[in-house]
Amino acid sequence: MSQLTFNLQPTRQVLTVSELSARIRDLLARNFTDIFVQGEISNCREAQSGHIYFTLKDDRAQVRCVVFKQQQRGIKFRPEDGLEVTVRGSISVYEQRGEYQIYVETIEPVGLGALQLAFDQCRCSPAASALSLRPKAQPFAMSFVSSVAAFTTCTSPFFPCACREKAPPRKSSKR
Repeated sequence: MSQLTFNLQPTRQVLTVSELSARIRDLLARNFTDIFVQGEISNCREAQSGHIYFTLKDDRAQVRCVVFKQQQRGIKFRPEDGLEVTVRGSISVYEQRGEYQIYVETIEPVGLGALQLAFDQCRCSPAASALSLRPKAQPFAMSFVSSVAAFTTCTSPFFPCACREKAPPRKSSKR
């Protein structure tokens, strides 16, 4: 009679740290390619390379994010700590540290529009503050104004109004 032997312990596969990180990176890259994540920006900083790094967090978790320099062209405002935003991007692993992070493609502020936020940031900049320190201009005497012109285009929302309304006839200023 021959004796059968059973190996109840499966053969184990030993991975290096690099192999494990690469497998995790591939798994995340396949399953999280186009995601939207909302949270508050913290630890926002711009590196010498021009990339912007920050942490996106809520009350229970956080994730690191990076906006590469070439992706910043489409962003209409400057990310800063405390802003509530929605980011769009993909998840990958930064293998050197074994951490996953979101590679951000776009950022949208939550609640406050991007253009309003950009305006507010510009208005609060040091250059804008310096402009407000200049002495105030004297009021313009309206008695010297003889006419006012408004320029618009056919695609402007004000164009139909400008075409319908006619200016009152001008009084002759010759004496």
